[in-house]
Amino acid sequence: MTVRLLSIISVLLITVVPTMAESVFAPLGIGVWQRSGSTYSTSVSGSDLALSDSVYFSIDNPATWRSFGLTKFTTSFGVGKYYATDFTGSDIADNYLFPNAAIALPIYKTLGVGFFYQTLTDRDFLIFSEETFDISEQVDTLDSYDILKRTQGTGGLARAGGRVAFLVTTKLSVGIGVDYYFGNLEELITLDFLQGSFLRSGRFQRHELGGIGTSFGINYRPTKETAFAITARTPVNLEVSSSSKIQGGDSTGVKYDDFEIPFGFGIGGLHEIGRLRTLASVQFEAWENSAHSFASDTEYANSLDIGIGFERLPLDQPLIPWYESSTFRAGLRYKQHYIKAGGSNLLTYGASIGMGFPIVGGRGKLDIALTYDMRGLVNDNAASEKIYGIQVGISTTERWFVRRKR
Repeated sequence: MTVRLLSIISVLLITVVPTMAESVFAPLGIGVWQRSGSTYSTSVSGSDLALSDSVYFSIDNPATWRSFGLTKFTTSFGVGKYYATDFTGSDIADNYLFPNAAIALPIYKTLGVGFFYQTLTDRDFLIFSEETFDISEQVDTLDSYDILKRTQGTGGLARAGGRVAFLVTTKLSVGIGVDYYFGNLEELITLDFLQGSFLRSGRFQRHELGGIGTSFGINYRPTKETAFAITARTPVNLEVSSSSKIQGGDSTGVKYDDFEIPFGFGIGGLHEIGRLRTLASVQFEAWENSAHSFASDTEYANSLDIGIGFERLPLDQPLIPWYESSTFRAGLRYKQHYIKAGGSNLLTYGASIGMGFPIVGGRGKLDIALTYDMRGLVNDNAASEKIYGIQVGISTTERWFVRRKR
């Protein structure tokens, strides 16, 4: 009887599919891309692809890392709260993120280099669901077992790398970047038997990910008030090493798979009229034909991310009220994700607002962003989630690495 029951448990643990949780869609593939850019980028809904000024720069566009002889530094941290609903019920989870850190350094008046870290996906969930499994052969005088299944996971994907930007003319800059992608995903599934003599069993899985890619960018500023940008990223093949262990059993060893982040490109621009700056960007990734031996059962779709942002720029005058020396921002976002759920495209609609306050004698900014996203529909995707987030960042411009004039 015990051997038969253990065999049944092993089959359940191997074949059971994790229920959707926070992110409801995170167990699909390597997780769903989150809002993980700088606080500035978050507050204008990711539409800052063409921006390169005295403090802010776009991490996603290497061409914006020209320094003009000034060191630039940015870092952010954030908190997100997720309310998720699917066929198993509801789940509430909190995520604490360190979204990015970056520094751009001047080498010469036409050359800048930089280094950065950025989170891409985030995966942290816990959900309980009660299920009944029918037993084909009678075990312990019962024909079925009521089971409480607990699925929990953590981890995510991040990238770090370097940038080199050249100021070709006073209006045109180009850049190239090398990106190292890394991360890990952990997942634990436990089964609690609500009757019978056997109480609990579990399965633990761990996936390690790593790969290298390159990115390119062009930034053109025909006038002081207008800028345009083009970016491209080569495909990245992530190597995935996976291990699995069933409680009370042996490890299945290490399995090696691959997961491709496909070719992507983006276009963006900005225009200023007086104190109003308008930004927009469109980014595309060709996921539909990408290759994956890891998470190969997931249905993939091409990704499209559209953002539009607005800024009221501050006045640069002495002895003015704080609200005149501060920046106010807002943005709207539409995104079709790289995965499908429930057979339908997974869509996000989002809005953001933010503020920037001058610090360090006007050489830097303290930024705050508030975001709200709606992802998925129960009718279309069998699951949906509402995401609230707050993010705080610091950006500074200093002359740390500039040689003093004699």
